[in-house]
Amino acid sequence: MKKTDQSVLFRDFRKNRFQLARPVILRGILVVTLGVSMMATLYNTLGIHQEQSEIRYFVVFTLLLIIYFISYRRFQLFVIRFVQRTVADIRLNIMGHVRKIGLADFEKIGPEKIYLALIYDERFISAISQYTASVLLSIIAVIIIHIYLCCLSLPAGILSFCVYGMACAIYGFNQIRIREMIEQVRTREKVFLESVRDLFEGFKELRLNDKKSDDFFHRGVKKHGELLRELKIQYQNVFMNNYSIAYGLFKSLLMLMVFLTPLFGIVTDNLIFSLFGCLFFMPYSVLIDRVPGIILAAVSLQRLFQLQQTLEKLAQESRVSGQAPVPADFEQLRYENIGFCYEGKDTNLFGVGPLDITINKGEILFITGGNGSGKSTLLKLITGLYPIQSGQVCLNNTEILIRDHRHLFSVIFSDYHLFMRLYGMGEIDPDQAEDFIRMMQLEGKVGLDKNRFTTLELSTGQKKRLAMIAVLLENKPVYVFDEWAADQDPQFRRYFYESLLPSFKARGKAVIAVTHDDRWFHVADRVMRLEYGQIGNS
Repeated sequence: MKKTDQSVLFRDFRKNRFQLARPVILRGILVVTLGVSMMATLYNTLGIHQEQSEIRYFVVFTLLLIIYFISYRRFQLFVIRFVQRTVADIRLNIMGHVRKIGLADFEKIGPEKIYLALIYDERFISAISQYTASVLLSIIAVIIIHIYLCCLSLPAGILSFCVYGMACAIYGFNQIRIREMIEQVRTREKVFLESVRDLFEGFKELRLNDKKSDDFFHRGVKKHGELLRELKIQYQNVFMNNYSIAYGLFKSLLMLMVFLTPLFGIVTDNLIFSLFGCLFFMPYSVLIDRVPGIILAAVSLQRLFQLQQTLEKLAQESRVSGQAPVPADFEQLRYENIGFCYEGKDTNLFGVGPLDITINKGEILFITGGNGSGKSTLLKLITGLYPIQSGQVCLNNTEILIRDHRHLFSVIFSDYHLFMRLYGMGEIDPDQAEDFIRMMQLEGKVGLDKNRFTTLELSTGQKKRLAMIAVLLENKPVYVFDEWAADQDPQFRRYFYESLLPSFKARGKAVIAVTHDDRWFHVADRVMRLEYGQIGNS
């Protein structure tokens, strides 16, 4: 990937990696040096019989122990803060890019992938932040202890280095295979979780038909669960084999040092105890136990960086040239020959357009059509959520980029999300909010406390009324409703068509409503029927 395509955070991380690593390495060297010094002090003390010297070594060891404890604690805290701060920055950076990409790109990536990266990968990296500190210390300790071994006996140090290096090479090679298997496990877990989601979301349908439920369980949940189980067993077998080989090689090093080096005269008997002590306290067990977790964290971190790079690129491609102010007097939005087609390998992908649509101030436009006719796609297109791939848009007879004017619209989609807090509205007039609450017949059920609804524990129809209150408080020039009345009782549905919509029109609002209620088509100034992405006969 070219340098210009890298995410800013990743580029800065790579640019400053040595500067960031320097304090970690220096602190780690200090901690390990103190630990080795304490070990050397103990060995020297064992060979001293003079009382004065024993006291001197005791004082030195005590001071080293105190400094070691303080240094070790500060090192651990430093690494933990560094890891947590880095991961938190990546998470916020990803979320910042997500909110700036286009809706079509968001749907193409899939919220599941983003959610999995933000929650699963981030949680995994955060959980092993303490392991990172111990692994770094272990690596530094291995280097320093080998240097110390070479000072005691160069042949013994070289022998230890060769055996240790061979064990690390074998262990590292097998970890590559383990990493590939982890990717397979992750893919299989995703398939299994999809079957679990089908169980939850299709619970009613399954309980209605025992035969269907049994077939789904055995060919779906059970099948994927068994495949996941076997794959995890294979993964654990490879992991344990790798662990056993590495552990055996390290133990063999102790045997070589204790039994063979004196036999061949590589070291003297006086050095055997010191060499054995150095090898015995070599932190190989820490590396064997925790390096796999570090590798998994590195994989998760790589996924986060890759997702971040993808999102940043998409955000740059879909960035607006600058949000234009709402015109003082909105008169008309005119769409000329606009079109949109979903991307993919299939040449027969669905699209809408080319279409000519005019939205006037103080006008009610109904859009109707069968399922799959393109109504929801058209709403996303005219509101600037989907990119207009052809044609042009004019606001008050001036050509514009609709993506720069998305703020003209207040929309309640059929799959709307209701926020607990009213964001981006500044200070809200409480008296006006209370009037809207009474208008929506929600008095006594919900209130507004400093731009925050007191509850969202309402029925589906009542939540849509609450969403309508948010639209009214935003007070945008164009209101867009996608099957808003579908979840309302007959009385409030009549109120919506016969009272609310005419009141919006009287206030000069342009209203676009997707509806199938042909009994109320007379309320609209125009009715536009969609058929396979084209305007049909209304």
